[in-house]
Amino acid sequence: MLTGVCFHPDRMSISATETLDLLKKYQFYSYRTDFRWREIEKKKGVYKIPYEKLQVIVDGSLKARITPIIILGSANPLYGDSKPVTEEQRIAFTHYVSWVVDQYPHTPIIYEIYNEWWNDDFKNNPESNDAISAKNYSELIKEASQTIRMHNPNAIIIAGSLNPLSARHRNWFYYMIKDGVLNNIDGVSIHPYSKHSPDKDFSVIDLFEKYLTRMNSGKKVSIFITEMGYSNSIRGLLPPVVQESYTHQYFRLASERSYIKGLWWYSLTDEKSVNPYVSNFGLLDINGKEKDIAKGYLKWSKIDK
Repeated sequence: MLTGVCFHPDRMSISATETLDLLKKYQFYSYRTDFRWREIEKKKGVYKIPYEKLQVIVDGSLKARITPIIILGSANPLYGDSKPVTEEQRIAFTHYVSWVVDQYPHTPIIYEIYNEWWNDDFKNNPESNDAISAKNYSELIKEASQTIRMHNPNAIIIAGSLNPLSARHRNWFYYMIKDGVLNNIDGVSIHPYSKHSPDKDFSVIDLFEKYLTRMNSGKKVSIFITEMGYSNSIRGLLPPVVQESYTHQYFRLASERSYIKGLWWYSLTDEKSVNPYVSNFGLLDINGKEKDIAKGYLKWSKIDK
């Protein structure tokens, strides 16, 4: 199982070099971060890595054989305020995708097509709209995956970023499966956030995997847990000792399942955010000090620091 972390370089207090050093220190062989469309294409047809810190981290990690998950996503105001759902928007999106993929040719990078596409759709629309949301996302995945394959056959493509613990999420993804999405990706990404015990959550994830296999004509489907974590804010609710225990259990249970190809913990450090809940998911605090969550990971990994 590939073990990694998530982070937003622009929201962390530490430098690119410090970030790379922490990945090596804690033996994370992967990480997940955004290449946001709206930041890369600020003028139509002109593409640029948005800030040097991101470039340094990706270049440095590839030299160190640390595999990135690059999230291809976000709306772009140059093409309207919505996610890419029209033909014009999807064409522009695939141009951006091809440019990003061309920066790292022949490299076995993992590309995740969009992050939590469902989020705004679920907030702003009733469940009766979920089939439309799924159809729009499936179409984008189909076109983006074709572009990625054309520009880098060695790339691994994942999509979904749903929470399989939620019935609404599972039903939404059902529409995507019926639309053939499993033919266009190498695995399904999930974000099974929960405050329940890990063994309880994995019993549901196991059922979800069996469901995917059944829907895929008996062929096993790889699952990538591209986000999971615990916040130590007041809203996080779980006491520190429980977070340590749950984190240890979570990594152990994930590593015991062959269908889980990787676990990317959210997040490496606490990050700058106006939302205290979101900003307190780090394994380390904003200054790099280990939190109880990190202790749980270290107990599982048995890293000799």
